[in-house]
Amino acid sequence: LALQHPRAFVMLATRRLSSQAGFMTIETALRNIERAGFRGKIAVGMMRAMVSYLLGTLMREVATSPELGGIALSPYEDVDVEAFPLSAEVIDELGTYDHDHEFEFGLELMIAALERYQEPD
Repeated sequence: LALQHPRAFVMLATRRLSSQAGFMTIETALRNIERAGFRGKIAVGMMRAMVSYLLGTLMREVATSPELGGIALSPYEDVDVEAFPLSAEVIDELGTYDHDHEFEFGLELMIAALERYQEPD
């Protein structure tokens, strides 16, 4: 939806899910999280973290995709190496963005972090 209708995405993404359909979505998410062994406050926190990650990732993709009305990232130029040595070291990487790779990388980080909350067997 975000990629098909980028201008409507922000409006839809920030709506509160309080309708019957909204609660169906919440219920499905909580049920899946429960199957993984999480309930209550931890499950709600996980759901919110995942939703925030997904929305942020999609917003970044829409904002940096010219074909979706966004502005393409461009290479950085004239970086003061003395003032910003770490940035200068990765300057080529900073000027590009692979949406699929970044999504997978972030998702793996989130899953690893969520495993910290899992109860030992």
